[in-house]
Amino acid sequence: MKTRKSMLGIVAAYISVSTLPVNAQSSGDDQYEEPIIFCWPKDSGELTGFTGSRVMDPQKAQQFRGSTTFNAVTLLDNGPSQSHVDLVFVGDGYTEDELDRFRNEVDFAIEKLFNAEPFKSYKSLFNIHRIDVVSNESGVDNDPTFGIEKDTALDMGFWCNGIPRALCSDTLVTRAIAESYFEADQIIAIGNSSTRGGAASTGQNVAHASGTLSTMADVMIHELGHTLGQLADEYSTGGPADYPGIDPHQINVTILELDDMMDQETKWSNWVGESFPGFDGLVGSWEGARYSQFGIYRPSINSRMRSSYRNFNMPSVEKLVMQFHIPFDGIASPTIFEFNEFEGHDTNIPVVYNHPTWQDLTVVWKLDQEPIGDGAMNEFRACEYQLQPGRHLVTIAAVDETPWVRDQWQIEQLLTFHRHWWIDIETYPSDANADGQINYFDISFYINAFTSSDPAADLAEPKGVFDVQDVLMFVDRFADSCGS
Repeated sequence: MKTRKSMLGIVAAYISVSTLPVNAQSSGDDQYEEPIIFCWPKDSGELTGFTGSRVMDPQKAQQFRGSTTFNAVTLLDNGPSQSHVDLVFVGDGYTEDELDRFRNEVDFAIEKLFNAEPFKSYKSLFNIHRIDVVSNESGVDNDPTFGIEKDTALDMGFWCNGIPRALCSDTLVTRAIAESYFEADQIIAIGNSSTRGGAASTGQNVAHASGTLSTMADVMIHELGHTLGQLADEYSTGGPADYPGIDPHQINVTILELDDMMDQETKWSNWVGESFPGFDGLVGSWEGARYSQFGIYRPSINSRMRSSYRNFNMPSVEKLVMQFHIPFDGIASPTIFEFNEFEGHDTNIPVVYNHPTWQDLTVVWKLDQEPIGDGAMNEFRACEYQLQPGRHLVTIAAVDETPWVRDQWQIEQLLTFHRHWWIDIETYPSDANADGQINYFDISFYINAFTSSDPAADLAEPKGVFDVQDVLMFVDRFADSCGS
């Protein structure tokens, strides 16, 4: 994922979701092994699954890289790609005649996504794109039965890794196509099938989904929990009964019992005992997660990472919101300037803010470390402050004060946006005697300077000419520090 171009770059790079195969390994000169999270519904409707991998041929993707033969559109444009999360929808198994149906499915999926929190409250942090990928044949491999093969662009099919409902594509091809058109942080690949299926490519950040409209959208959001939110599955089947591993890195599962987690102030200890309306119930500690029944715990009884139709629990929401903010910059302009870029009392810097959909940012301006202005003022005008000659520091701190993030370090690093610049101030034009005050002594001083053709009195263009224009400029600045 793109990272903010600021002093946070190193931090953001450390915790960001990479668009590169971060956990992938080379299996030889012509193979690429990618980590996949497989999720599928049992007959009861509950999810089950496990983590695995797939091997693909990198050479196959080369023919698609840079190709722009398909129609591509931007459906939601909230700002520059480098400061927003770019989601790219692609489809597989749709012929030319079926593209209208694919477009309708994408529209439905987008509506469902932004009706689900925390995506709803942070819609303004996203750009959404669609690529109308055309396949030679309709449908996907192994659907409705194993052994059926279809000629499709992304080579999508069920029975991925021998699992009937696991739906995978050639994610190297999928990413090559997406990146030929857009900066793709996350790719959502929809298969042309009414059979419910999905899988999450954590190496290439591709969320796969299929099914009826509603089930496909639910699967998509669950898989985005993996690829975008870096969340673990919270269901307790698919693996050994007793969890065999070390404490997973994902925030929403742990091998620590509740008392130990609270003592160590780790994982979701900040949320224990809390219940937020609209999210998955009371936060506590329930045994059974990440494919095992015993020895590993989850934050809530039944969240979206356990059952795809549920809401996210609060620890998962916090992680998602932090991930949304990795590329995001709450201050659209100005950018961070070089020293000495601004000089003089005429300095005027307009500021434009980006806001999450749900609320404005809390903004504090400071001049030489002292607060100025009234909250999120939209410009800084040096002339309003009658600054003394010398160098002055102007700063902005804009914070997303969401109640959904409690990790103070993350708030400071990801949810707080900064601007700072230096302004060099010369003697103020109407401070004729340069004593740091504007008063009637300056009038007398200026008159003497003007009558003696002192260069200090030569204020107006052209320089070297002492006339009424110089006097009028002095009078304007004396009467109004900003000359308006």
